[in-house]
Amino acid sequence: MQLGAEIHDSQIEIKKTLQYDVVGKLSAPIIFQISDGKVIITGIKDEAKIKKAILDV
Repeated sequence: MQLGAEIHDSQIEIKKTLQYDVVGKLSAPIIFQISDGKVIITGIKDEAKIKKAILDV
């Protein structure tokens, strides 16, 4: 995950199971990409967490 963040390669994919093993319950409830310095939400992983955090996506 660190390598992917540092080389800025849009083709890198981190599978949900690996991400959970690394960051566990603290992971974001959304799937996102960063493009032109902006965060773009591309999917939702856990709607219950979004509702609990009162996020509007």
